[in-house]
Amino acid sequence: MRIAVLSDTHGLLRPEVMEIVNTCDVILHGGDINTQKIADELSKEKRLYIVRVNNDKEWEEHIPVSLRFELDGIGFYMVHNKKEIPLDLTGVDVVVFGHSHKYLEERKDGRLFLNPGSCGKRRFNQEITMAVLELKGGEIEVQRIDISHTEPAIHAPREKDIRKTVENISKGMKKGETIKYMAEKYGCNAIAIQCWNALQGEIGIMPCAANSLLNEEGISVVCETDIHGAITALLAEAAGMDQARTFFADWTVRHPDNENGELLQHCGPWPISVAKEKPSIGYPLAFDHPGAIEAEAKHGDMTLCRFDGDNGEYSLLLGNAKGVEGPYTKGTYVWVEVENLKRLEAKLVEGPYIHHCVGIHKDVVPVLYEACKYIGVKPDLYDPIEEQVKAYLRGE
Repeated sequence: MRIAVLSDTHGLLRPEVMEIVNTCDVILHGGDINTQKIADELSKEKRLYIVRVNNDKEWEEHIPVSLRFELDGIGFYMVHNKKEIPLDLTGVDVVVFGHSHKYLEERKDGRLFLNPGSCGKRRFNQEITMAVLELKGGEIEVQRIDISHTEPAIHAPREKDIRKTVENISKGMKKGETIKYMAEKYGCNAIAIQCWNALQGEIGIMPCAANSLLNEEGISVVCETDIHGAITALLAEAAGMDQARTFFADWTVRHPDNENGELLQHCGPWPISVAKEKPSIGYPLAFDHPGAIEAEAKHGDMTLCRFDGDNGEYSLLLGNAKGVEGPYTKGTYVWVEVENLKRLEAKLVEGPYIHHCVGIHKDVVPVLYEACKYIGVKPDLYDPIEEQVKAYLRGE
């Protein structure tokens, strides 16, 4: 029996992949499918075993998160994330997973652990891979398949979609309805945009790359119509005195290995100067529309802050962090380390702060702390450094 093993297609089924699939008897897909069309096409001719991610879309609700099955007397277990592999693997000979986009083939405790990598949309310089298993008389042979990547780094819509998009943008520009024009017309220094899903429905693109360029110019653009986020960005930009650009991020998940580490991420609106590598334009995780910047931000020391309030009482959460190494993810992102993550998390949980913050690669904590005196806002340091900040401001 010949088995095609693939994962993380993210809405793209390459012709080269289908050529290999058509030589196989069974298909195993390790999740992050992205579209119903992919699942339908794979299951047309071949028997398909597929798992989904816990937060996949509604159409995938019927697809299991994990699977146990047997092929030619060989026991299989499938799950998307390696961290969710159970301890009890009785009767399992092959464990298939995905998620990391990196090919892995190892034998441990008499079992084969296989991550076929990603054969969907390419991320940065990552390889495009899948695998083929041959089952012969109880033996398992593994063949790694490397697929050439000749497509450009920027993923564009089809030609007819490009024409339609350009026409719609041109119409908007003739009416003076560009984001920058509107900001200038009304004398605005910051913008809180409904980044999803209005523009996707109107012109078929994400606004993230446009937001990135505006942020690079010093016109702060934040997502999800977050007014307090826009105010936070203005404060941090002013404190930075045009020496560094700010970036608007979600607090997301803890670092897998660093107890004081956290992932800051957003679909792709961060200014280009923040990136530590050459950015590309791709598709954000939750959408099928292009136009999101993809790049990891540079590391180093930074300030994190968040202006928020409740019942007329306003405060500014602020403190220091530093960029650290961590797993790849989509969009614009950086893993950061703080002095005490649990102390910071308590601030976020107890409020009034929501899930967004603003970062800047510069220590502006003392400046923001001092500014709070004059704008009637309470400074809320997430580390116990108030006396150090006061000493700095006194010139000690």
